[in-house]
Amino acid sequence: MTTGPARILPLLPRPTGWKPECFAAPAPSWRRASTSLSRDNNSPRLFYDLKAMVYAAERNKGPILEVLKGYLGDGTPRRLLEVASGDGTHTAHLGRALPNVTFQPTEYDKSMLSHIVSNARGMKNVLKPISLDVSKPDEAVRDLGGEEGAKFDCVFCANLVHISPYSCTVGLFRLSGSVLPAGGRLFTYGPYAENGVLTPESNVNFDKMLKGRDPQWGIRDIKDLSAEAAKNGMELEKRHDMPANNKILVWRKK
Repeated sequence: MTTGPARILPLLPRPTGWKPECFAAPAPSWRRASTSLSRDNNSPRLFYDLKAMVYAAERNKGPILEVLKGYLGDGTPRRLLEVASGDGTHTAHLGRALPNVTFQPTEYDKSMLSHIVSNARGMKNVLKPISLDVSKPDEAVRDLGGEEGAKFDCVFCANLVHISPYSCTVGLFRLSGSVLPAGGRLFTYGPYAENGVLTPESNVNFDKMLKGRDPQWGIRDIKDLSAEAAKNGMELEKRHDMPANNKILVWRKK
């Protein structure tokens, strides 16, 4: 998410790759698209704003690329797993700039898969997108490569951690720990708290808004993420400050 709640609601971006099962607010009059995907009969009707999601990804794709080029731009062939690819805006932008990297996009919302294909049309280094539920990491590993699971050199995930239940964060680190080799990296993008402190005020207000929509959402603390990383043989290697009070956190597999 690249903006705080100070923006008027119709322009509030839904993040690239957010989990649609988690957005259960009543249908606003300004929505651009809607879906009624459900896992069971108790699931509420779900809504998302595709235009706003694309708007957010378009705003942050440039700064994200500049950071990732420092790790992936040396021409070495690599395989990258993108978790929560959304409509594929990041996939296509990063893929064009990093032809040495083979991208495997994934997305929980199956209706987004065709958008990813369209955005990456003609790109030989972008594989066919896969439907993947990161809250079920063991199943996700099998979906990516059979019982043994596929292996990737790096994992990238933007704007999922704070706009999904914490089980998705747990699953993201578990999945990354399973598919990355020693020295492999997980890149996560979004807003974060640190040691219980969340700044600036716009992020505090943003966090309140998220939790008001769903108590399971919210800006996560780097300390808690570091604990999840440690459980999966990873550690925080570096943090990069980004525009709009976001960060890219770089997690390295030991």
